[in-house]
Amino acid sequence: MRSLALLLLGVSILGCPERRDRPARPGEPAGAKKGKAPPPDLPSRGPLAQKIHYEQGKSLLRAGRPARAIEELRRAIKVAPQGKLVASCYLGIGSAYGDLKQHAKAVEAFQKVVELLPSDPEAYRALAIGLEDAGRIKEAQGALEQAVALDPDQLSAYQDLAAMYLKQKDLEGAKKTYLRYELTRTRLIRTLGLAKDEDRRVRAADALADARDEATCKALGLALTDRSRRVRLAVIRALGQQRLSEGAGPLRALLKKTKDPEEHRLIQLSLQAIESAPQPGPQPTPTPQPQSAPTAPPSPPAKAADPPQTR
Repeated sequence: MRSLALLLLGVSILGCPERRDRPARPGEPAGAKKGKAPPPDLPSRGPLAQKIHYEQGKSLLRAGRPARAIEELRRAIKVAPQGKLVASCYLGIGSAYGDLKQHAKAVEAFQKVVELLPSDPEAYRALAIGLEDAGRIKEAQGALEQAVALDPDQLSAYQDLAAMYLKQKDLEGAKKTYLRYELTRTRLIRTLGLAKDEDRRVRAADALADARDEATCKALGLALTDRSRRVRLAVIRALGQQRLSEGAGPLRALLKKTKDPEEHRLIQLSLQAIESAPQPGPQPTPTPQPQSAPTAPPSPPAKAADPPQTR
């Protein structure tokens, strides 16, 4: 990151108006500047060049300039076609085309992400969003089902799928999907509280961050007493991602007791996220009744827009 920051600083310096050099002193080569090295040459190809173009494209996308973002992201692909950020670039390109309402091109970009990351459920979720925007609903459902097949614990994929069924007024499909969501959520809560394996408890905490309801928030709060530091850190992050006010009390209680600097830092960040987030209204009944229309699961909190990295 330090070298990248220096290179980006070099870009701004090189873009400044040219200054008039002082005359050379006797015996000094013309143009020489005592004590100053020449600015480094920026790479034209390779991983570092790709990183620079990628970061510039990402900044343009966040600044609401999707057309310019596409140009930079395509340059990033061109300078290192086999680079680690190629999938991330295509994901950014798809997002930019979506902002421009050019949905067919967005789908093409997201399909490239899937080709590059065939085992990543997030790639299929991105493709599903593009397909839905393009009006290709059945294909979007298939992409979400693939995401769930790759990661059965991904609660947000069930949420997206249930919402898609509801938009089509397919109440039966939505009810079945919501049931899968509830069964998965319940299983993850049990895993978090009862599993002996630390890795399983960490994964459960990570997955439960997408369940934005009071019952899950309470279960996460209880897990802050877990004997494993890794699990506690995962739970702290999950409560911050949920951003529910019910999570603030358990976090503050741990903040008073912990002497771990990393726990302290993450708790502060999670509390800031909770305090800045709008809180949802009353939660629907967890299990929809057979005689009534199902209610879509609560939407997950907004996530960072950064594309996934190639694995």
